[in-house]
Amino acid sequence: MKTTNALKFVSLSACLLLATGLYNCKPKESEPEIPKFEEEYKNVKLPEITIVKPAEVVLVPGKVEEPKAVTSLSAELTTGTVTPALTAAATDMEKIVSADKAAEINAAFTDDVINKLAKGEPIPASLKASIDAIAANPAFAAYLPSLTLPTVNGKPVTGIVKELPFKNNQPLFTIPDYAIAAINSPCTDSAQAAFNRAKTNLDNARLQQRANVTNSYNQNVASISNTECLSSIQTVLNSTLATSLNVFNSRLVFINSIRNPSSRIKSPANTLANPVTQLIKTLFIVNFTTQINTINTLSVVSNTACDTEKAEKLKAAETARDTNFATIENNYNAALATLQATLTKSFQTCHDQGQG
Repeated sequence: MKTTNALKFVSLSACLLLATGLYNCKPKESEPEIPKFEEEYKNVKLPEITIVKPAEVVLVPGKVEEPKAVTSLSAELTTGTVTPALTAAATDMEKIVSADKAAEINAAFTDDVINKLAKGEPIPASLKASIDAIAANPAFAAYLPSLTLPTVNGKPVTGIVKELPFKNNQPLFTIPDYAIAAINSPCTDSAQAAFNRAKTNLDNARLQQRANVTNSYNQNVASISNTECLSSIQTVLNSTLATSLNVFNSRLVFINSIRNPSSRIKSPANTLANPVTQLIKTLFIVNFTTQINTINTLSVVSNTACDTEKAEKLKAAETARDTNFATIENNYNAALATLQATLTKSFQTCHDQGQG
């Protein structure tokens, strides 16, 4: 009985030894190789952009023009006599103001008044009222100067411009964190690390492009000023004013040199030696006064035009900057979406290998 049990024990031991030996001889399965995830991201880059420049802002200066009726009469003065054209103009004036009232206006329109007008200073109230009344009469409309308002980008400028708000240095957009959590394993860790490196490169490129746009914007803003515009316009207006003054003085000389004509136009008080020339002189005085006032009005409006031009240039610079920022953001989001899709695919690869 003991011999039988001993044999059974020996047989069992031999079987165990054989099984152990066979197991140890079985080749071990190797760990799956971790893919080179960086290769999946090497072609995902932020496209370069061409920085959009601000739209052009066009200012067209205004101008004051003398009517043809006045320039034609001015030519008639050089003859030294009362021509039919001058007589016709005097007849028109007689419908608006009497020869005696015209003489009163002419006497009050002294060199001191002319200088005050040229400087933009007020003239005597009674004289101003008389001149304004003639200028406002519809019958005098043909002798009034015309005003063409300045325009900025095709829009007439008439009043005070409001300063357009703009921000010189806007903060950069906040960069969101798109890291995706997954079951940790050497494979998923490698995939996440490759994604993070690719995203860092993308973020840095985005920041650099935005910095370039901001720098371009700041340079544009720094170059915008209305100083040159104001100086240029003032130079033109001063020249226009000087020309008007010289022309008016020349006309007075011609008027004063006209010989006494015989005319049906008489002084109601029968005290004027030359009622026609008095009426003609008043015509040119009213024309000159309204011309100077119109030039002064144009000066104010032109200053506003310079301010408007500056404001529109600032607005154009801001619009260009925001357009460039939008392009960068669109490109960035598209590239980031590609990175995310690649990361998801990498995680799936790890999962298929039993590593995540």
